[in-house]
Amino acid sequence: MACHAYIRTPEEIELRTGGGYDIWGCLGFPSDWQIRREIVLERDGFECQNMCGQTDGLQIHHLIPRRPIDPYDYGATPSSHDIGNLVTLCEDCHRGATEYEIEQREAARRERDEGWLD
Repeated sequence: MACHAYIRTPEEIELRTGGGYDIWGCLGFPSDWQIRREIVLERDGFECQNMCGQTDGLQIHHLIPRRPIDPYDYGATPSSHDIGNLVTLCEDCHRGATEYEIEQREAARRERDEGWLD
């Protein structure tokens, strides 16, 4: 079964396809993602590492983004999934970190576009 590039979350893939294939792989994660995730959670003591100390709703965040800030860089590097690049965050902190990365990407895009207009 082919990946559906327009689907962005494992839940959407599960819902639309009924499962049956590597959901995380379809989203660009390595085949051993669940193992890496468990290693990071254990390393971080099953607690948000962003000073809030939350222990519920934990997620794994890429310190170097999977979606690079540079608008000309179209894919994650294999090292972006290295355990040393991963940290445990609660859902709220992960959302905040991701929103910041999006803001940085948009600022880089605006700066690039302004350079074209000069």
